Amino acid sequence: MKAMPVFNAIQMLPYLDYCRREGLAAALSLRKFKLPEEPPEGNNIYLPQRTAYAALDDIGQREGVPDMAPRALARAVIGDYGDVIANCVASAPTLYTAIQKLQPIIKIQDPSCLLIVHIDGDTAYLATQASNTEFHCSSWSGLMLLVSTVKKFACAEWQPQRITITSPRIPGFDSGYYFADTNIIWGAGQTSVSFPTALLGSPSETGNSRAADSASPLALQVALKGLIEAYLPAGSVKIELIAEMTETSPRTLQRHLAQLGLSYSDLVDQVRFEKASKLLRESDLKAIAIAFETGYKDPSHFSRAFRRIAGISPGEYRRQQRQA
Repeated sequence: MKAMPVFNAIQMLPYLDYCRREGLAAALSLRKFKLPEEPPEGNNIYLPQRTAYAALDDIGQREGVPDMAPRALARAVIGDYGDVIANCVASAPTLYTAIQKLQPIIKIQDPSCLLIVHIDGDTAYLATQASNTEFHCSSWSGLMLLVSTVKKFACAEWQPQRITITSPRIPGFDSGYYFADTNIIWGAGQTSVSFPTALLGSPSETGNSRAADSASPLALQVALKGLIEAYLPAGSVKIELIAEMTETSPRTLQRHLAQLGLSYSDLVDQVRFEKASKLLRESDLKAIAIAFETGYKDPSHFSRAFRRIAGISPGEYRRQQRQA
């Protein structure tokens, strides 16, 4: 099964935070690439990857900051990649265990990405391979994920002796400011960092560790649901739009979903119901606001659809949840 070209919207936040801090105009580029101006919050919101990275690079070029990617991620820590990744790394007893646990998670949050560790004597290499290597933002997001993962098991001041990065050299970039004692190889075939093998904490483990090359059914379903949820407030999320964003055809998308026992309309209904249920439980929003947030044109349509799945009205559901 082909990997879906989408990624978790959490990866956009450090860049948009940087734009706000520095007063850079991001909205124009986001609108140009048909992205939400404020990416929805949550651990499972997805955006079209190529489009999102193109928009971020466009902001840097438009605002005269071609090295926006390393600037935005200079302070990156593992928590910037979301609670799921941060908790995975924090709970792992060793770096090697963290890498093993991260591989399937990364595959779900970025289905086009592989996380690999290679051991060569006293030196180990942690690498990420992704399909969208032409974008500076893509390369630097991957790089800082690797650096922040290793730092959790080294120290805050640790720096890799050697970095390879798929991004070409960025105009104006001062490598000494970010990595004072690191040899950086630009335009490489993969993004990687080197570190002492002893940091792995599992000296008996040697060779390569690789995630599966193809996207799992779970990754496909999670990515599609997250992508649909991101665009629900804009109204009806037609399959043609989602197919275009995932660089496939509606027929191919339907075929993949059929293998999971789902239709596209089933998936949209699931996303709407899950989002509506959460808003009813955790907020005081009125039914009309929840209807619009979940892509319905009017509250009555929302109420009928919710009752069809839950067996009770949205109001009754909220009362039961508050009384539980």
